[in-house]
Amino acid sequence: LEYFYSLLNTEKDRYSYVKDNYTEIADYWNGQMESYGFRYKRLSDESGYKMAVSLVLKGSPAEEAGLSRGDVITRIDGDVPDPDNTGTLLERKSAVFTVTTPEDSVKTLTMSKRKFQLDPLHLYTIVEWQGKKVGYLVYTQFLFNYEEETRRIFQYFKENKIDEMVMDLRFNPGGVTPNAEVIASLLAP
Repeated sequence: LEYFYSLLNTEKDRYSYVKDNYTEIADYWNGQMESYGFRYKRLSDESGYKMAVSLVLKGSPAEEAGLSRGDVITRIDGDVPDPDNTGTLLERKSAVFTVTTPEDSVKTLTMSKRKFQLDPLHLYTIVEWQGKKVGYLVYTQFLFNYEEETRRIFQYFKENKIDEMVMDLRFNPGGVTPNAEVIASLLAP
């Protein structure tokens, strides 16, 4: 056991970790997560550190509370987030978030973490651009059990005779390889 723990290298590899409860890991790879359901970017400017919301997951507590992409979280339970305390603040099971919208209005949102099913097929559409039809798909994580829906979306793109494809994986931390293989096989033809 001591030797196993000596192999962990969390500083250089985010996948180098151990959990006491294996179901937490299985749930994560199946898209069952307990969280607020948003992702953010750490930004710094002349006014200091900022938490800019980059993604709000469908069906999440964050979506239900009204958090939106582009919102800036300025306080969590009255505390101002900074590089040292953000992780600790987000560990709370519930919190009151003070948010500034892109239109500079301020809103207060109360959220509680809960387990929800992540839908990795976050958004798909066809964009007309420079005389071409461009299929656009935001895929937030490679999970099991989404092959049928993925194939349906690619069939939609095929039926609409898209010219190009944008596969947006900016928010995708990875996942199970069979799903990535399906996507690669659908993109190639």
